[in-house]
Amino acid sequence: QPLAGPLQAAATRVIMSGPQSPPPQCQGSGAWKCSGASNAELVENLRAAGLISSPAVHSAMLATDRGHFCPDADPAARVSATYHYGPYADAPQAIGHKQTISAPHAHALALEALAEQLAKPDCRALDVGCGSGVLV
Repeated sequence: QPLAGPLQAAATRVIMSGPQSPPPQCQGSGAWKCSGASNAELVENLRAAGLISSPAVHSAMLATDRGHFCPDADPAARVSATYHYGPYADAPQAIGHKQTISAPHAHALALEALAEQLAKPDCRALDVGCGSGVLV
């Protein structure tokens, strides 16, 4: 069933307006590069890039430490010329069984699209991957 009412309007607003230009520390080839050394630094870089604007999304991203959901990378292989590895990299990460966790900027954009709905009392969101490569 298609998105309805306010949810559809919020998703359309985010898709149509798109993110702002990232600050220099978040620029790179390919995907956004707002990586940090900690969850807090990652979230602040996403905020500085304009990907997080809602206080509720900011709080949720700070409260949900990515380090609990993806393995640490081997420090020797943490950064390459084209890709960042580890829980606080703004890139998809392998989590085993040929599955990945989406890049943090994708979660931030999805939460921003739902921010108005998620601000309602007792409202929660669960991101369940389906293996399609599309954040749903």
